[in-house]
Parts: sequence; structure tokens; C-alpha cells
Amino acid sequence: MASIIVQNGRMSFKVDKGELKDGKAYLRTISMTGVKGDADPDALADVASKLEVILDGIVEAVHLVRNEVLVY
Repeated sequence: MASIIVQNGRMSFKVDKGELKDGKAYLRTISMTGVKGDADPDALADVASKLEVILDGIVEAVHLVRNEVLVY
């Protein structure tokens, strides 16, 4: 019988730094690794909102990459 094992993942934050280049907003990407793969969405949103203050910018998007291993 096969199973899936959830591994640690990564969150990437696209942060608007308030700068313009050629009329487009400049977004900086900051990644955080070692994110608990089975973390609850509300817990991840709480972390993102707190990091927004630390990152000193508007978080335009948060991307979550989860890693899973298929064992068979």
C-alpha cells in the first residue's frame, strides 16, 4: 500500500517596497524555508501578517510550496 509523507515546505513573500521602475511597482521576494508541511492555513496566514510588519512593506502575495514524498 502506498502512502504520502508530508515534508517541510517553503513560503515566498512578494513584498511591495514602494519603489517604481519604468512605471511598475518593484516587488522583492523573500523566502522562508522549513515551514511545517501540514501547517493549518490560519496559522500560516497569522505568520504572514506578522511578517508583513517585520518586512516593512505591503505583502502582495504569499506562495506556499509543500513537499510530499510518495512511498510505495
